[in-house]
Amino acid sequence: MYIIMDGLNDLDTAQAVTLTRLKKISGQTVPDQESGYGIQNIEEKFVLVGYQRNLQRAIEHAKSKGIKVVLVSDPMRIAAEHPARLVGNNPDLAALLAFGRTVLPGINAALAETNGITFVNAQQTTFDPVLDQPRQIHRVWADDLHLTRYGYYLLARDVYRRLMAMPAVIEAAGTDKVASDDALDALFPELVLWRPSDGTGWPKDQAAIACAVTGQANIKDSKPNGDGWSFYSSADPAQPAELRLTGEVPGVFRLYSRIQGLGDSVAVFQRMPDGQSKLLFEHKKAATDGLWTPETAWYEVHASDGTGPLTIRLTGDNAQLWHKAGAILFTTENAQ
Repeated sequence: MYIIMDGLNDLDTAQAVTLTRLKKISGQTVPDQESGYGIQNIEEKFVLVGYQRNLQRAIEHAKSKGIKVVLVSDPMRIAAEHPARLVGNNPDLAALLAFGRTVLPGINAALAETNGITFVNAQQTTFDPVLDQPRQIHRVWADDLHLTRYGYYLLARDVYRRLMAMPAVIEAAGTDKVASDDALDALFPELVLWRPSDGTGWPKDQAAIACAVTGQANIKDSKPNGDGWSFYSSADPAQPAELRLTGEVPGVFRLYSRIQGLGDSVAVFQRMPDGQSKLLFEHKKAATDGLWTPETAWYEVHASDGTGPLTIRLTGDNAQLWHKAGAILFTTENAQ
């Protein structure tokens, strides 16, 4: 089986090469002048790049060798109704991706129907809902074009589901049972648990949330740095350290955690009205890379309605919770 996902580079070529040059390459006689850079004449240029023609040849080649083909459309970081979801202010790129969002799935769907092959388009079902949640976009897209490891996991999950609807795959697998999201997540913790920081930079002083430390266990504090920040860690790394906090904590807040190794974690728990403890956030790694997470990186925590007392647990040799003069939690506004 060939699983083919292409298109971004074809769009880039159509943008980067002039219409004159593309016509010459295709054997057309045109005036000898350089024109049509960027998104000018993008529809005509994209036809000349030959995306549809080249994919058709790839499909025919695979079929001639008895190889099945699955086409996948690259998810675009641009929504149909809310297009301003890119990192940079680049109107040309926004227009190019908006064009690609429509034309690439259209071509893939037509090729799939003509050739009787499978087509996966996860844009609307999986990735558009992310585009409606600005805080989640950075977890799924590494930049304006490429997905993160978690984003590719979401895409692979959709591809898996389409494969499990194919008779040949069902026969090869010996089952038509499709694993649940929870079952798949359990198989790939290094992907599901991975998350980038939500931002970097120390907050302004007025962003501090007034809360009191009502209990602690196995905690030690470092010397403050030049900005007045220090970090809590475990006095005995063989045992977890805990801070218990009470106060008027908003439903969304940030904290500054830092970890280095596989065994390190910073977790936030909330005590619920029924007395149970609910995990709100956990900063941990699922693979060894030998690197510290960035200093001044902050992470957003979403508490449940009716926020109860919080417990922050530090586990491992190099689990740190940064604070300034006792201020541990901060609002999501007023970053420097």
